[in-house]
Amino acid sequence: MHISFLPPPGAYASTQIVSVSCDDPLAKLYCTTDGETPTTKSMVYSGPIPVGVSKTIRVLAGSSGGISVAASATYLIESTNLTPAHTL
Repeated sequence: MHISFLPPPGAYASTQIVSVSCDDPLAKLYCTTDGETPTTKSMVYSGPIPVGVSKTIRVLAGSSGGISVAASATYLIESTNLTPAHTL
C-alpha cells in the first residue's frame, strides 16, 4: 500500500486544499491534523482537508487484510502579506 498527498508537502504562500489517497481502493484512511499518531479511532478521511496554517497531516491506511501503512505530510503556510516595518 502507498499513501499519496496532493499537493505535495512543502512550503506554500496561501491555504492549500490537501487530498489524500491510497493505491488500495478498499483501504480505510484515518487521519489527524494535531500531530498525534492516527489510530483506527481517529477521524476517517472523507474528503480534502483545508490547510490554512502550518500543520502536519498524519494518515494510517488499513485494509480488511490487516495490512496497514502510515504516512505524514508537513505543510508550511508562509504568509507573503506581511506589513513591512517603517524605517526613519
